[in-house]
Amino acid sequence: VVQPHLSEQWVKRYIERFTSLKAVEIKDRNARNLPPADIYVFRYTNLAAWVDCVETLGIKTAGFDEVQELRHGRNTEKGRGADAFADAAENILGLTATPIYNYGSEIWNVIEYIAPGALGTWFEFTLNWCRHDGSHYIVNDPQALGAYLHDEGITLRRTSADAEVAATL
Repeated sequence: VVQPHLSEQWVKRYIERFTSLKAVEIKDRNARNLPPADIYVFRYTNLAAWVDCVETLGIKTAGFDEVQELRHGRNTEKGRGADAFADAAENILGLTATPIYNYGSEIWNVIEYIAPGALGTWFEFTLNWCRHDGSHYIVNDPQALGAYLHDEGITLRRTSADAEVAATL
């Protein structure tokens, strides 16, 4: 699942160029039977239209590129659509090079798609990790939360300080 302007790039630049997998780009909200493929590339903007038939797609892995798109949770159309895709999949992967914007609600919502329950309930998460500041819950110690998520195997952070990453830059 990708941002709308990246769906063609994912099919042509990444999947077709680097694999022998068959990819189909889904550009619309017209839920229907799809041709057989190894990978279906959906846009966040059309996920909600596929909620009722996502089970028929046989999804084994749901990958959410720019996963911060799900920071508002299940209260949005794309959030409810992503929820259906995540529920239908055996494996869930979130990708991003953009950090979450330090609101506790955002990181909790994103992690709920990737590893449901890993941060506890909303109440437990806010009690243990956040402070209330006006209309937002702010993570008290982002470094500690990041370390916890890394230690639990929920996140992987790669930076140019990693020798393997630096060698490819």
